[in-house]
Amino acid sequence: KNGYECVPNCPTEGNMFTDETNTCQESCSSSSAGYKYYYDSNKICLKKCNDGDFINNQYECVSSCTGEYKYIYNQNCVNLCPSNQKYFIDKFEHGETDLNKYCLSDCPLNYPFLHIEEENGKEYYKCLGSCDDYYITNKDPHIISKECITSCQFFVKYNATHKECFDICPNEKKYYVNSESAKECLEYCPSTHPYHTKNSFECLQSCEPNYAVNKENEKECVSKCDINSFWTKETTTDDKEMILCISNCSEVDHTRFYTPERECVVNCNEDLFFKGNIGKGICECIGLFYY
Repeated sequence: KNGYECVPNCPTEGNMFTDETNTCQESCSSSSAGYKYYYDSNKICLKKCNDGDFINNQYECVSSCTGEYKYIYNQNCVNLCPSNQKYFIDKFEHGETDLNKYCLSDCPLNYPFLHIEEENGKEYYKCLGSCDDYYITNKDPHIISKECITSCQFFVKYNATHKECFDICPNEKKYYVNSESAKECLEYCPSTHPYHTKNSFECLQSCEPNYAVNKENEKECVSKCDINSFWTKETTTDDKEMILCISNCSEVDHTRFYTPERECVVNCNEDLFFKGNIGKGICECIGLFYY
């Protein structure tokens, strides 16, 4: 009647849908009664999707947003979160079963770190629980959350997962070893690079020229030893011989004597004798004809 044919089911060919009047049609979007939504599994036009589900491609109801349109904004699957809610959480990466990535106005307290990812020329703002694989910076005043970045010039390692970036090392950890990658800020120079110059906190394997003053927990490069200093020799990690200027030979292990050149030694050699105790258990080596 009127060109309609009664059938037990809508044909599966051509993606036919069933509307509210049980009429087979090519899409639900033409429904005059608002039955515009559908599930691809049964092709029945609905007034709305089930609670907890989302809208993909304008009218398709889905349980999760995946593929190109994997972000959720106002229950709609979108390919990019809008600027007013540009942040998202990938809970699946944090061990949860929820695959959905909801657009947010800011990172929540339990995901306080931000990592900006770029894909196909677009920026994606991911909220993270920690910056395990990144460095932390909060230089941008427009970003409330601390940002996780892939590289930086200097960083302080507070624990295994917290590495914070700086333009220069802070005073409490001002030393660093130069490298092509990020430079870790240190409280003291390491034993592999124990020296630094007076106007720099870069830790060095050796000094040029080969003199250094021994200070508390540091060795500073100098042009020569002070006239009242003592000195000893040490070999650097790059196999160079350094002259270490010290205030007293007691700073060197097992050293009890010093030569007329003020070199600290374990014993006076056969051409020298020791003069006597001059304090702190240190004896002066002297020549045979000392008066």
